[in-house]
Amino acid sequence: MRALASIGTSIYLGGAFTQVAGQARARLAAVDAGTGVPAAWNPGANNAVNAIAVGGSTLYLGGVFTKLAGQTRQRVGALDASSGALAPWALKLDQPARAVALSGSTVLVGAFAKVGSQPQRGYASFADVSAPVVTVAPGVTIQENGRTLVSSTGTWTGSPAPTFAFQWLRNGVPVAGATSARFRITRGRHGHDARAA
Repeated sequence: MRALASIGTSIYLGGAFTQVAGQARARLAAVDAGTGVPAAWNPGANNAVNAIAVGGSTLYLGGVFTKLAGQTRQRVGALDASSGALAPWALKLDQPARAVALSGSTVLVGAFAKVGSQPQRGYASFADVSAPVVTVAPGVTIQENGRTLVSSTGTWTGSPAPTFAFQWLRNGVPVAGATSARFRITRGRHGHDARAA
């Protein structure tokens, strides 16, 4: 075993092993922290895993491997800690990654000579960027007895967290200066289609 990390009651193991407690596990495994019993979690790697770092519910891995969860990942990759699903984050290192760490949303990786085709000896840092996905849809509510419209941004996942700007439209045309989440309906704005973009 070469790497350990924990989330809640699960301990994640990385190394060159092919079995854990008599169960087939290809260089990655999760075990119960109290009992040591292997979990069903079993994404697998085709070669040794040297390092594991935890970022929320994501495991960032470095090692000798060129495949994680059956898909190409050149010595670094990321997996969902619950499902084992492969995250889109991917780089191409020319030599094994020996260390992985996180600082905020930056992933630090060490021990190689190139990243992709660019010389980068020893260590590098990479932003972990994932596309935003809406979990609660944006919307508009009416307040103050119908005199004010308020736009909400909804709830989104993604890293880094998305930022928002507002522009209210009247009959599809931007309203000058109407760039906040609140839109006051004045006398000249009655009877028109109002939307937030």
